[in-house]
Amino acid sequence: MSKKTMKCPKCDRAKAKDGPTEGGSEKPMQRMMRMCEEMLGAMRKTNEMAVFTIPELRRLFEEWLEAMEAEALKTLREGGAITARDLAASLGISEEGATYLIARLKNQGKIDLRAQPL
Repeated sequence: MSKKTMKCPKCDRAKAKDGPTEGGSEKPMQRMMRMCEEMLGAMRKTNEMAVFTIPELRRLFEEWLEAMEAEALKTLREGGAITARDLAASLGISEEGATYLIARLKNQGKIDLRAQPL
């Protein structure tokens, strides 16, 4: 397995990353670890932003987030299992935003997560 240095688009720092396995796809554990890192990064960024908001904006954000959660749950109920990318496209948000919603819904016990080979 090769090691590559990639530049993180968010923080502009170089980061070592395992290269793809034979056949060009990640190993399942690598993929799950990457997804966990992305979810934690999204949650960390949201928490950082929340510190600087005024109460009115925080209330509006929470209302919007609740509406997005409801829409995500509706999409999942109607279509079943879905990737974060497909959920993002369905909701008109970024894949990172969809990943955050998925993590939040999981933490609230409203959904289950399952790993599935590509």
